Amino acid sequence: MKLTNLNRNRRTKVRGLALEVFETRSLLAGNVVVAVDDGSLVVTGDSADNGVAIQQTNTGRYVVTGFDLGGTTTVNGGTAPVVVTDVTKDIVVYLRDGNDALAMSNSADNLQALADSGTHGTAGTITPSPEASDPSVAGLSWQSLAIC
Repeated sequence: MKLTNLNRNRRTKVRGLALEVFETRSLLAGNVVVAVDDGSLVVTGDSADNGVAIQQTNTGRYVVTGFDLGGTTTVNGGTAPVVVTDVTKDIVVYLRDGNDALAMSNSADNLQALADSGTHGTAGTITPSPEASDPSVAGLSWQSLAIC
């Protein structure tokens, strides 16, 4: 029996290694889901870093905006502020894991200052509310900040 080397007549190709450069990616800080449940404004975050600003613009009416904490926080999957109505009870916020910041006020001017002070100036710019505060609500002047 004769053994034959079948590979002796084949040419082997040598491939060089190369790197391909992909587009740059920016990581999202996180997403918060906003809803009104039985009259309560409910804001639920995820396990990423979330920056959230809540502004009361009228009785029962709020604007929820995400802001940058190393990446843009989206609200209900989008970057635009979300207006919620028919809030007749509490504001319930579950930001979950991550390094989170929550600023709440009925004054748009106070929101940015609150976010900046709570994050040592690392909070991104808070998108202005698409609607102005009713003067009767703005006159009450309340604000709150939580860093989680």
